[in-house]
Amino acid sequence: MQKKMNCEIILPIDIVVAKEFAANTNCETLPADACPADSMILDAGSQTIKLIHEHLKHTKTVIWNGLALKCQIEGKVTFKRRK
Repeated sequence: MQKKMNCEIILPIDIVVAKEFAANTNCETLPADACPADSMILDAGSQTIKLIHEHLKHTKTVIWNGLALKCQIEGKVTFKRRK
């Protein structure tokens, strides 16, 4: 169906992870397949953001499941949406 409808599913290539979901926690960006067992994925990484941005330039319709490119904890933003 994906080919028939000329659509593409974009999966993350890098992720932002941390050991806890709390303000001012230490975060790091890792390859999407390298999340340590004692950490959680909080957001997409910068390379994934660039990939999505490039696809959006030529996109007519977007179906998004989940948070939209922003993981915010009181006092900390991992990255901001660009206009």
